[in-house]
Amino acid sequence: MSKSTQHGAAADRVNVGIIGAGLVVQSIHIPVLQRLSDTFAVRCVWDVDHERSAALAAQLHAAAASSLEQLLSDESIDAVAICSPAAFHAEHALAAMRAGKRALLVEKPLCGTLAEVEAVAAMAAETGTALIMGSMHLYDPAWREATRLRGERTLVPRSISSNIVLPPNARFEQWAFEASEQKKHATGSAWTAASLMRVAIMELAIHDLPLVRRLLPEDAVPRVTFARLLEPFGYALTAEAGGVVLDLFCSINSHWQPTWTLEATGANAQLQISFTPSFVHAGSGVATWRERGLTIDKDPERDNGYVHEWRHLAHVLKGEEPRPDVHEFRRDYRFAFAVAEQAGEFLASGGVQ
Repeated sequence: MSKSTQHGAAADRVNVGIIGAGLVVQSIHIPVLQRLSDTFAVRCVWDVDHERSAALAAQLHAAAASSLEQLLSDESIDAVAICSPAAFHAEHALAAMRAGKRALLVEKPLCGTLAEVEAVAAMAAETGTALIMGSMHLYDPAWREATRLRGERTLVPRSISSNIVLPPNARFEQWAFEASEQKKHATGSAWTAASLMRVAIMELAIHDLPLVRRLLPEDAVPRVTFARLLEPFGYALTAEAGGVVLDLFCSINSHWQPTWTLEATGANAQLQISFTPSFVHAGSGVATWRERGLTIDKDPERDNGYVHEWRHLAHVLKGEEPRPDVHEFRRDYRFAFAVAEQAGEFLASGGVQ
């Protein structure tokens, strides 16, 4: 653990460098790190938009790096949060590991290509860097309780559904705008629709797909059988994996009650988790297990997965918890990538498999 101090910081706090100063950082990670100020200190911020990173750094009483290299050369930084656009995640993660950073929290998706995820996984294994993917639902107390219940009881899913309904926000409104602009210039383009579907899966479905994969038989391979884009932004998708039917649905609109549920149903048991919406600090999700007339509810907790993923990082650095298995995150990425690519190909082929 770094022994340097900053603005009266305790000597044993984890010094954090942040790559990216956009919406995810400002609305999610900064509030969490401020809540956990006894454990973390934001030391440096870098963004390609230097005015934005300077403004955020001033707010945090941190330094604003003029380059990525300057941030990574700061030897007092223990951990780096990589919140840049997904296309740069691998590049920034590899650079941080080469610079000797002890832990990385990489926002989802972990990488942009299959080759990149292999390179990142190999580098993490070589350097011993603690690599944490920002799949906050994996760290949510509701999912952890669901995992515990599955270990004690039996649930062999026949179907798994992910249902997401969210109100518009700045990030999703930008996607909808880009979609409408593409349609103006490429009306009827199957490839345009395919690219939008891939974005939807890797930016939205990616929240739940690591959980879906863990509910499936080991090494189950997804096969998309139906995919459709929804207006103004969203998707409806059906797939099969390991003999289990998968239904994935997401709609961004202002008409329905916001919901975020993951449900696995078997012959004798059912698991349902209701998460709080992304970008909201509203406590943990709620898990419900139903089995032959028995119902077990896991009440919500004050802290959600965003808080617990950062706490996990601190515990790993202190040697209190083992490093995450980077190959699990690698498998998560490959599973999500397969779903996204097949859904895009489904649209590009006009629905012909």
